[in-house]
Amino acid sequence: MSSAYEYAEGGEVTDELVLGWAVDKYGAQAVYGRTLSFHEIRMMDLAENVYRAYREREASENWAEWAEKNHAKARLLAEAGRLVDGE
Repeated sequence: MSSAYEYAEGGEVTDELVLGWAVDKYGAQAVYGRTLSFHEIRMMDLAENVYRAYREREASENWAEWAEKNHAKARLLAEAGRLVDGE
């Protein structure tokens, strides 16, 4: 979560995002040579959800309104932000 948040802020891309994009583009069998585990799927989904939520919030004109309309995404970003800050 924290590395996806940092990437959204302009940091380096995370392995989970790169792998998720590759799986979307080529399929899990081509990328991994096997079926993905639940943990792998969960980590890629979580990274993608953090990244997309961050981008959505950035694109909004009013972050407070965005957070009010997107409770789950706002909580996810808050949690990721706390992880980045070391809390």
